[in-house]
Order: sequence, then C-alpha cells, then structure tokens
Amino acid sequence: MGCRHIGWWVVGALMALMVVSCRPAVADEGDNTLERVRHPDPAKVPSFEPSWSPEGMKPPPRPGRAFRRSFVRGVAVGLYTPTPGLEHKQMFKEIKALGATHVSLVTSWRQEHIRSVSIRPDPVETYSDEEVRRVIREARAARLKVMFFPILHLHRRRSGEWRGKLAPVNRDRWWASYETFVLHYAAIAQEEGAAVYSVGSELLSMEHERERWVALIAKVRQVYKGKLIYSANWDHFHGVTFWDQLDLVGMTGYFELSKAPEPELEELRDTWQAALSVIASYSVLTGRPLILTEVGYPSQVGSAAHPWDYTQAQAASPMAQYLAYRAMYEAWRTWALERPPGEPEHLGVSGVFLWNWNGYGGLEDIHYAPRGKPATAIIRRWFTGR
Repeated sequence: MGCRHIGWWVVGALMALMVVSCRPAVADEGDNTLERVRHPDPAKVPSFEPSWSPEGMKPPPRPGRAFRRSFVRGVAVGLYTPTPGLEHKQMFKEIKALGATHVSLVTSWRQEHIRSVSIRPDPVETYSDEEVRRVIREARAARLKVMFFPILHLHRRRSGEWRGKLAPVNRDRWWASYETFVLHYAAIAQEEGAAVYSVGSELLSMEHERERWVALIAKVRQVYKGKLIYSANWDHFHGVTFWDQLDLVGMTGYFELSKAPEPELEELRDTWQAALSVIASYSVLTGRPLILTEVGYPSQVGSAAHPWDYTQAQAASPMAQYLAYRAMYEAWRTWALERPPGEPEHLGVSGVFLWNWNGYGGLEDIHYAPRGKPATAIIRRWFTGR
C-alpha cells in the first residue's frame, strides 16, 4: 500500500475528534519577543524543583512494567535568543534529572515571507556553527542523545501566514535553497554524533511534492548516517507523501483537548486517549515508529484549547499546565497497558519531546517551560517511574 494513500480511515477518526484547521504551530517560530518582555529579572530565577502542588489530588499511577526502556523521553531546547543566567549546561543537567533520554535541539534559518525563494541564517536568532557544535557536545556530555531539528522561521507574516502555507514564486529556486539549509546541518549532525535528524517540520504546502523529498532525503543519507524523521503538523499528518523514505514518523502533538477554560482532568485524559489510539494505528499503517516531536502547554488559563499558541497571553495558571501533562501521561500509560496483542513492539507511539525548557519558568510565568512548576513532578514520574 503506497504511503500517500494509507490511513484515510485513521485520519477521518482523528479529524472527527479534532477541529481541522491546519493551525500554525507558533510555539516553535523562534520569536522570543514576548518571552523577553514577560520574563522576570534573571536574579529571580526560580528553583528547578516545583514549590507548589495541586491540593486534594491523588498522585498519578506509576509507569510500571508498561514503561519500555526504548521509549524516547525527550525535551526540546530552542537554539535562539539565550536566557540570561541560564546556560545550556545547566539546562541539560536539569533535563537529565527529569529522567530524559533525549534532547531536541531546535535551530532555524529565515525566509523573508511565504513567497520568498531564499533561505538563510537569521542575523540575530541563528546560532553560529561553532555555537551549535558546542551545544550538541554539551548535551552529549550530559548523557543525552540529540535529535537535531532545523526549522524555517518566517521573518514577515501577514495574518494567517506561517510556514505551513509556503508559496514560493519559483519552486526550483526554493528547493535548491532548502536543500542547502538541510544538508548544511545534516553534515554537522553527522560530525557531532546526533542520533536523529529532522529533514523538515510542518511544511504542509510542500508535502505533496514526493519526488523532491525523495531526492532530498537520498542526498541527506549520503551525508548523515543516523535516523531520519520529518515532523508533520498535528492536524495534517496524512498529507505527507514520503514516510516510506524515513526511519521515523514525526508529528507535533498540539491536539485541542477541551474548549473549556478550566477543564477537568477526565476530559483531558479521554481526548488524549482517543488521539493516541488513532496516531498509534497510523504508525502501524506506515510501518514506522511514531515520535511526537513537540508537545507542550503554556502555563495559562485555557491552554488546553490552543496549546500551540502561547500568544493568547491569558492569566498564569500552573494548574492548567499540570493537568494537561498529567492527562497526557495517564493516557499514554493506559495505551501502553492496552496495546493490541501481536502489535509489533517497535511500532506505535515510541517517544515524545516536551516543548520546551527555554526560559526561567516559575509560577507566574505564562510560557511553556515547566521549570519551577508542578508539571515537573509529572514529567519526572513519567520519565523515571519515581
């Protein structure tokens, strides 16, 4: 069965569950303006350990025997504007203490707008190659395996525009520029020992060009010898035509869990269980392990309704983040315990990268970083079983 034709019943089931809109995942656009404005003084960086926990709630169950050692337990770190007073070595130490096995290092080059044909390093946000190499080495020194994750950042966007709607005026020139971008970092990933390399993320309007992707992936394999992944958008994974060329199926996990501003844990868990069932089936259909490349929740009221969009800037709510993470963990545990007999062990939902560890965190922070928030307790329980 050809990859471009598989899984339509799976897609239909998920689309009936979720609102289909090909929403832009602004979470990883690399624009830290809002974070720079809202972060507290670096001298007030909170302790890594959470100082608050929900009252009156029983602790979640432990992973138990269902937890597979091969499960990728990852956290993302964006390589863009640094957080003063928070060095990468310290971040990796904290991530390792959570029980993580992997870190996703996200870097970006810039395209001026959706019709541009040139992709180049951003003069402000893009780390130099020397800095990228240093950070990879620091992550590996902390005994974390690295997924290297280059993405496109649009410098100028009109309302509704994002990298999922690219429409270059000359597609040949765009693909030549994109190839340069991907091969550049593939060489660094190979030389620095990255375990996984991503050839793209959420390029919805380009995903149908199978021949272009097949040619690009073949060139990447000549340079990079590790595992290859592509990250589809959470509501558009069926549009990818080249899963058969990759080692791993990747997708973001910004599923809309509830429309209620303060939903109950049970509702969040039920939605996650339904989503996991569908995407696990999709993994079996593609014949590839599936990794959730980005899953995260801003610490603000209503984040379960639009986890992909931190710009809502609602009131801080560490409880909202805690409940969403707990729902995800408990849903995964249920799925792991109830896997269909005979299903290949290497297929299904084989890992997750939590978005993200950038920023100071703390109970007043409205962004993704779980640092100094109750969500760290759930993450550690999930990743370590303790």
